[in-house]
Amino acid sequence: MAESDVDAVNQDLEEGAEEPQLDAEPSPIEPVAADPSTIAGAARRAWPLLSVVGAMTLLFAGLATAIATAPEPDHEPSLQRVEELLGQDRYSEAIEALNKTVLPYVGTAELDSEQKKRYHVLAARALWGGNADLVVRQAINDEGVVDQYLAAESFGGGLGAEDISRLVDSLVELRQFGAASERVETIPDEHSELRFSGWRRLIEGELAIDFPAYREILGQLASVLADGALLQEHRIWALAKQAEVRHRLGRDDETVTQLLREMPLLVGVSEDGLAGLRLALARAYLAIGEYRDAASEAGRVEESELARAGGPLGAQAKLLLAEASFLLAQDEEAIREARRLFDEVVESESATDAYLPALLGLAEVESELQSEASSRGLYRRLVEEWVALPRAPESPRLDEIVESLLERFEERLAVGQPEGAIVFAALAGEMFDSLEATPPLVLEALAVGHRARALQILGIEQGESGSIPDFAWEVLVDGGDESTHLDAKRNLIRSASYFRAHADRFVIDDLEKFADSLWAAGVLFDRAGDKSSAISAFLEFAESRPNDPRRAEARFRLGQAYQALGQYEIAAEYYRQLADEKRTGQSRVGDWADRSLVPLAQCYVRDGDAGNDDQAEEILAAALSGQTGGPEREEYRDALLELGRLMYRRDRFAEAVERFEELVSRWPEGRAADAARFSLADSYRRLAGGAREAAEEVSQPSLRRDLELQASQHLRRALELFELVRDSLGSRRAGTLSPLEALQLRNAHFYLGDCAYDLGDLDAAISYYSAARASYPDDPAVLVALIQIVNVFLDKGELASARTANERARDFFNGLPDSVWDDPNLPMDRDDWARWLDSSSALYDEIASGG
Repeated sequence: MAESDVDAVNQDLEEGAEEPQLDAEPSPIEPVAADPSTIAGAARRAWPLLSVVGAMTLLFAGLATAIATAPEPDHEPSLQRVEELLGQDRYSEAIEALNKTVLPYVGTAELDSEQKKRYHVLAARALWGGNADLVVRQAINDEGVVDQYLAAESFGGGLGAEDISRLVDSLVELRQFGAASERVETIPDEHSELRFSGWRRLIEGELAIDFPAYREILGQLASVLADGALLQEHRIWALAKQAEVRHRLGRDDETVTQLLREMPLLVGVSEDGLAGLRLALARAYLAIGEYRDAASEAGRVEESELARAGGPLGAQAKLLLAEASFLLAQDEEAIREARRLFDEVVESESATDAYLPALLGLAEVESELQSEASSRGLYRRLVEEWVALPRAPESPRLDEIVESLLERFEERLAVGQPEGAIVFAALAGEMFDSLEATPPLVLEALAVGHRARALQILGIEQGESGSIPDFAWEVLVDGGDESTHLDAKRNLIRSASYFRAHADRFVIDDLEKFADSLWAAGVLFDRAGDKSSAISAFLEFAESRPNDPRRAEARFRLGQAYQALGQYEIAAEYYRQLADEKRTGQSRVGDWADRSLVPLAQCYVRDGDAGNDDQAEEILAAALSGQTGGPEREEYRDALLELGRLMYRRDRFAEAVERFEELVSRWPEGRAADAARFSLADSYRRLAGGAREAAEEVSQPSLRRDLELQASQHLRRALELFELVRDSLGSRRAGTLSPLEALQLRNAHFYLGDCAYDLGDLDAAISYYSAARASYPDDPAVLVALIQIVNVFLDKGELASARTANERARDFFNGLPDSVWDDPNLPMDRDDWARWLDSSSALYDEIASGG
């Protein structure tokens, strides 16, 4: 309580002195009235809404002015006057009278101990009465009541039964349940009615909080029922509450036993109370699986005059009857009858506590009847209305709704409907304020549901063990339309995020669950292309699980993720560590060390440091020697491709051809084959160029012919391969092509024309160049085609066509913005293009003038 409140009534009590200090300056009683904004906020949150009429008035205002003149020496009349005011419920006037006539002498010898005690008791009663009259009680006033009664007790003699009852009420309001329970037990036997009221106030207050101490409440109810002076109607209340608490604890079998023993003794005492006990018995029967007995008891209540008169009792009876009927149903007709009962409650009892449970029952029945849309809509309505309540209702409980939703989730998932399953898991998630508050079961359902939906979109089947082979994920980059793949990736990201949140819940309590969910999150982030999130997950996994069999794979995946981000030095370090550990036997890394060799070589090749390219070549050669397995392994294929590329980069085209030819012969399909074919085709083109240059330098005719034949053979093979590359990559969706593949596809179009031109097939060259120009009308590389077309027409002697083609080339060149020359993938820079265009034009002019 604040210093300005009732705890300041006299200094002697604050200091704990037995006798008041004569020179103390007592403070007036200053009870706090309800703040209108607090009342309005609480009223808005109340259920049903409170109707607040008229302006809010302060309980006490300006009543604490201590007087300076001496009061009457006889204080008894003043105390009696306060008692009269309290008897008339005139609490403000009572406070004012106490402040003006008695309070100034509380700390002096003018009042004896009995009068001082009486003063504190009267102050407590005034505060309690005024606070109880407020629309929204104020805790600070209840604290004042407790303080005043404690002050009164300090003068000895204890409190009367009614004052103990008021003290209990304020203690319950302050949620000081232990102290309240001790006080109830002190109410004398001759005041059993007040004692029962105290127990009832306490038990109802305890049951109103979020997490009641049910076992303590059962003990208190046992004390109530053991009271020999207890009235029968009060006994009925205690039995009903006992059944309610036992139901929450899952001890319904005890309820059945006790009610069957007690109810015959209560017949004729209170029909209302007995009907309530029948409902409690029906609910207990339902909980222990005795559905027919539950239906019988509920039906008896529903048929009673009390239920037919309307109200919550009849609604609860019909609800229990509907629930029992649904559980007893053996055919569709019986299920539809249960639906009718639930529907009646939903439609006519929306103002009762039976409404929300009936809404849940109706949603479950509709699901059973395969009314998917109706069931989903009812669950949506239930969740929205439940969440909007100011506090959770007794029924249905949060866990009951979530359990029902997750059952629908499992049903949909089991029949291959992950999209429908996700709807129910998402509704379960909406029951909670935040991701942090969402229970693990719901997080896991959302994670599993979104993963299943992504796999369904991609057409991937999960194995019995739940594993998904690496090759299955190639569908993410092969075929399909872009929107479909985006949808799949969104679901993968969501699944990974939920798995990550699920893992965090078990980082202390269950390390196995933590590891499994963290692993799933890392894999799914990786597959969705979110390499940064994948790195975060796999880093935590590798650091927190040193003995996990998957740790080596986690480090390999870290290398892959860093490599994908272009951080080759970091990636290479992970690969090197795995390889070194296998070589030295430091740890069990399985075949992840072997699988690291090719990526390690790739990192050496791509890191911009030519000094370690020889080391990369040695690693790849070792991989092809059988160190990592035979030709049937993917690692062998990848080593072939990477070594071929390295030979190509080093202008060792004959060696590159050898590697690429082996690869396309062993693996004629797939992305690796497409990549190898382009490099193989270009290697043949480069070999052809070298053979033609060599032919020009030799004088021996036979050797020259052999070189020219060799060049022609290389060009024909190159042309054949470029056509395969064009057709294969060209048939794929543009969004699935990597930047390198897109460049290879473009260059294949233009190199086809070059090969045909070098082979002397001028008509074919024009056809290829024209097709390239049509496929890439705005690409600066079109200049290659345009200028070559000029050369073809010149070679054919078709000068008019050459002139037209030359003008088109110049116009295209002059129309290009300067920014295009910044592209490092163009085969020539701006000056090279200009010189080539000028030389072609000069050649054209020379031939034209000579003609």
